Amino acid sequence: VLDNVSVTSPMPSVTINTPADGATVTSNGQSLRLAATISDSGTPAITWSMVSGPGTVTFANTALADTSATFSTPGSYLLRCTATNANGSGSDEREVNVSAPIATDSALALHLRLDEATGVTAADSSGSGRHATASGTVAWQAAGGVLDGAAEFDGANSYLSIADNAA
Repeated sequence: VLDNVSVTSPMPSVTINTPADGATVTSNGQSLRLAATISDSGTPAITWSMVSGPGTVTFANTALADTSATFSTPGSYLLRCTATNANGSGSDEREVNVSAPIATDSALALHLRLDEATGVTAADSSGSGRHATASGTVAWQAAGGVLDGAAEFDGANSYLSIADNAA
């Protein structure tokens, strides 16, 4: 006969999946997707926070494992996702680099940085608003290009399309 036996669940485990460590985003008000995997036998409380950085970070919802953030000023930020249950807390941290906004040039019709992490839209950072739409199998590599971002196409039926909005 066992008396006074109690079973406790361990502290939550947190792994940030998106963005990649050291990812770069432009500080033009564009949001960055944040996604973490929380391993816990219950339902822990989740909190995203800024550990350090030169400005402020605005999170879409600090209590969700999958959310987004925008940054007030260029620089290096350290973000943390923490999950807490009755037995304690677990956390993971990710560095994000925020670059200065690209100056717009009235002669520039299109500039695709290809530094998206997810989705089907490649944002036009020229100021012209000519965003591209990905079709087929496209894998975004936010920090995988020669300068910054890249898009990997399947070689068969993948492409980016841009609407012709000439006046």
